[in-house]
Amino acid sequence: MFGSNRNDWHADHGMSCENPNTSSRTIHLTSQQQAAEAAYYYCAPDGNQDKGHVMTTVNTEGYVSVWFSPKPTFRNVSKVCWDQNITDLGGGKWTVVNFLTPAEYGGKTDLGYTSPDFPKNGGPSSPQGPAANGVKVFRGSMNSYTNNQFHEGARGLTVSDKAARYKHCVIDNGNGTLTTTIAQPNGTTVSRTVAGNIPDGDIRVQFGDDSYNPDKHFDARGVASNSTGLYTWHWDNIQIYATSSQGGGNTLPIPTVAFSASPPSISASKISTVTWSSTNATSCAAGGGWTGTKATSGTLAVSPPSTTNYTLACTGAGGTSPVASATVAVSTSPALINGACGSANGTTVSSVPTTNLCSTGTSSAVAGSGPWTWGCGGSNGGATASCSASVSVASGGTGSGSTPGSGSSSSPTPVVGNCGLQLGGAVSFCETFDKKNPGIQSRTGDLDPNVWGVSRTQALVNFGQGLANAYPASTIVGCNGSTKVLPPNDIQICNGQLRQSSNDNPTGGYEGGGVTVLAMYPKQPFDFAGRTGTVSFEVSNDSQGSHGAWPEFWMTNLPVPAPFAHFETWRALPQYGFGLRFDGFVDSNGNPNPCPEGNNNGYLGVGSAILINNYVANDFDTGGSLQLRGYACVKKATQVGQMNHYELRISQNQIDIYGTDAGVAPSPTTLKHLATILNANLGFTRGLIWLQDVHYNADKSLQLPLQHDHTFAWDNVAFDGPFTYRDFSYDALDANVPVNNYAPNLANNLGKASDPNNTSTWNVLNIPTNPKAATVRVLFNFFHSDRPSVLNVTVNGHTHPTPWPYPDTTGFTWRTFAVTIPASDLIAGTNVVQIGGDQPLVTSNVNIVLVDVPGGVPVLPGSNNSYPAGGVSASQ
Repeated sequence: MFGSNRNDWHADHGMSCENPNTSSRTIHLTSQQQAAEAAYYYCAPDGNQDKGHVMTTVNTEGYVSVWFSPKPTFRNVSKVCWDQNITDLGGGKWTVVNFLTPAEYGGKTDLGYTSPDFPKNGGPSSPQGPAANGVKVFRGSMNSYTNNQFHEGARGLTVSDKAARYKHCVIDNGNGTLTTTIAQPNGTTVSRTVAGNIPDGDIRVQFGDDSYNPDKHFDARGVASNSTGLYTWHWDNIQIYATSSQGGGNTLPIPTVAFSASPPSISASKISTVTWSSTNATSCAAGGGWTGTKATSGTLAVSPPSTTNYTLACTGAGGTSPVASATVAVSTSPALINGACGSANGTTVSSVPTTNLCSTGTSSAVAGSGPWTWGCGGSNGGATASCSASVSVASGGTGSGSTPGSGSSSSPTPVVGNCGLQLGGAVSFCETFDKKNPGIQSRTGDLDPNVWGVSRTQALVNFGQGLANAYPASTIVGCNGSTKVLPPNDIQICNGQLRQSSNDNPTGGYEGGGVTVLAMYPKQPFDFAGRTGTVSFEVSNDSQGSHGAWPEFWMTNLPVPAPFAHFETWRALPQYGFGLRFDGFVDSNGNPNPCPEGNNNGYLGVGSAILINNYVANDFDTGGSLQLRGYACVKKATQVGQMNHYELRISQNQIDIYGTDAGVAPSPTTLKHLATILNANLGFTRGLIWLQDVHYNADKSLQLPLQHDHTFAWDNVAFDGPFTYRDFSYDALDANVPVNNYAPNLANNLGKASDPNNTSTWNVLNIPTNPKAATVRVLFNFFHSDRPSVLNVTVNGHTHPTPWPYPDTTGFTWRTFAVTIPASDLIAGTNVVQIGGDQPLVTSNVNIVLVDVPGGVPVLPGSNNSYPAGGVSASQ
């Protein structure tokens, strides 16, 4: 390094270890010895030793490698992990972790090895040349090499942030395969399993920082030579898992942990005692239902509110033990539920009321001949409510909707009480969740698939490990207690409410979760052309914030499944649409802040929003120009079934959001104006509304009860405006293939994987004979790593290739899409849909939708929800 023109360069952190994103230090060399010392330095930002880490830095006109290695040798290594930044340092900077055999480290003090792909064409190399076994980390990817043979490994993102460090691991699976993993900024982990192994027996583990004239490798990005500060790697938390280590004549065995809970099952509010002991350990770290540093042995009395997993790992001179766990199962008595009158209570009607009798509880028979009375009985010891309706003289001739097949666009007569909607006109859609799926096979659970569509996506996708939208079992809090369920049984209707559950953490381990989406939509479009339309819904919003579980509202121009965005890493964007996240509060200046009510843990407003025009997102969470202004918050729900009522006033240029405190009956006076989007500029005036349950590694909210396994209740979904039409959409059932990785916690692959230039096959059920529709589309989600250049959709042998439709090329993300096909592709009954591309894909949530079927009727209580004419031709 010394003696060339590269004796000065900038490295991360100022001399007082300030933020590396805003400060740097100048490395100035006066001798070769100083060059060797300056390549390594230590910082503890803010004086916090927990943030302490080591940096390596070097710059050169030619090639330089700096390395460090723990002095012990390690026997039978099964796993090596470390944290490092994933900054893109250009084409001339990379790191290596090499597994050196005795033939490579024996008798040597210089372990300056690099990777087998360097040197190239007789160029420069490190002092010892290439190592035979190890991994190379370069621009977000980690490729492995075994016996000098390269294999493509995990591939993730790079970020501009230099301070954040992300866990990297190399795992020998003991069966001739090697798995590489890289933690990602969105809380997920990318991984890949390929042929390979870490050498058996004794090895040295060497960490290297390689630099090859980096100024030549900045890809014409305009980076100034020798002044970029892009020459530093940050290292931390090195962990080597082995049967033993040896150094200085001592053998250092790996620690072990014994961990148990007694009794393992308790009733709510009772106590279990967790007991642990360890060997060869100096400290232990807790996770799951407890946190912090623990003694190497001890006991603790615990009384968790729900079933909780406790984990413990202990560290000593020989490394860190495998994580031990103990689960305390909590049995809960069914919640007391009081009966409550529905919107028919207190009305004046001309005939005996039959719908909307109870919002909670079970209705008795309606008594009398006008006025009428009935009761709403509670459950689990809950009270019974008394309800009544007055009689009026019928004034004649009011139907419940447009005449089937008439094509009328006039508003149907609203149901009694206008389905709870307060701020709009007469409703043209009303769902009170009083009727269940009549038994049609679908992905919708208890929801009637003639009216509703459901889609589910998870971050658990890994081509090498066979994870294809792996969806964990969840615990649904129903009307008669809690039950462990898998899709589609995670959607249930009881006591006039919809309840649905979701679980983002299949292992139950602390911070073991990711991102998950459960999306539900009514198949009747909402039209707001030339007007301000109103949508209303109710949800028991008890969100713990954007690192928890929260409800979202979306609207899309087409019914593409599971529309969703999570920062820049999840891009399931519709062509046109918008989404609202009910997970926090933004003040009147557009800044995230605590709720003005003063107790941010007890209140929620609108935390952020996203607008999409022609697949381009304007996302508040990623610094877009969206003008979201917040004014108030609502009190959060404290139990499942205690509802917040929300209403949205939607026009093409502005969106206003209103809501009530949980448990408060909606009225124009109890609705609070929560927020406004001033520059909506929507590129559509008719679309589908979506109610969504979203998680992001929910345990990290650090609030109890933990929300990784969580239930929301929903009710009274309505919108006003003209009746347009109702889509008839037909599901391909989820794959529902058990995922052995997560037994006994239960998870099923909902999706299917396809190799490049191959397809996955889906059977779409119940297509009617000779269907009549304005348009026919195939809907689906797909996950890709590298961008496919073409999507191939084949229906009953008819292929429809579609070029890449999106303006971005972000990888490792879910997408949502619709392909238009001719009705002549369809056959009666089961239709075979095949989906693939020229890159590996996972597909899920496949549907065929018939748009604007003649004879459709609006979804109002008492209307006919089945396909027109009983499933035969809707028009002759």
